Amino acid sequence: MGYSPSNVMKVLCVVEHGNAPSTRLRLRDCLDHYLRLGVEATVLPARRSSVADRLQMLKEAARHDVVVLFKTIGFSELELSLLQRANRRIIFDFDDAVMFRDQSFATRNTGGRCAGKISKSFCGQ
Repeated sequence: MGYSPSNVMKVLCVVEHGNAPSTRLRLRDCLDHYLRLGVEATVLPARRSSVADRLQMLKEAARHDVVVLFKTIGFSELELSLLQRANRRIIFDFDDAVMFRDQSFATRNTGGRCAGKISKSFCGQ
């Protein structure tokens, strides 16, 4: 089935490092293929230390149909809440995150704190 510009899905892909090899292999090398399938992906680096990057991410999130968070980008509860206000459709790429620790508490990241936010997102709360 083909697509027309009116039914293109706009996906915001938030990455920590825009030029990292994993970003290139998992995402950038596939952009043309996604576009042929009707998915227009925007890749946006959002460094943890950059307030400007985080604000740009929130602005862009509101302009896209869905947001995909790649790798181990850390968000505070406030940032995650603001992101959810900008766009309720958020997908987390967990496959790399399971081995990392929560840097602020030096504990293994089990996803518990994030899981409540995710379930609320999917349930529309």
